[in-house]
Amino acid sequence: MGRDKITIRTSSGSALTPLDIFDIILHHLAKISEDKKSPHIRIYKPFDGFVADYVLVIGAQNLIHVKALATDLEKCLLTYAPQLPTHFFDRPKLSGNGESGWMILDSLSIVIHIMTNDVRHFYEIDSLFEERSRVYEL
Repeated sequence: MGRDKITIRTSSGSALTPLDIFDIILHHLAKISEDKKSPHIRIYKPFDGFVADYVLVIGAQNLIHVKALATDLEKCLLTYAPQLPTHFFDRPKLSGNGESGWMILDSLSIVIHIMTNDVRHFYEIDSLFEERSRVYEL
């Protein structure tokens, strides 16, 4: 099974930096989540000392929605993986099975938490990141 490869270049034809590509990836991930009717999307840029460069917390309406979002977001990450050095970005690793209402995609620099609203409120994950990150709410 081959994977789609996206080549990203500036209008002048030069390659983008990894930070430029992260910005594109984050916007693409947020757009997919919005298109899939995610009720609440936040992007965090944790301050120094955190394992990931970016953390997305994405709300889901139910368990089926958690799994569907995880599948689509994983596909998105896989299309960008060839564009970044492996010390920045790796093939996403999926944790959880969706039955708990919480799945995690980890690709080193970007970690995505996909959670039902009930689970999100119970664990108060947003408060964990709000105190230690720059917050981008969509």
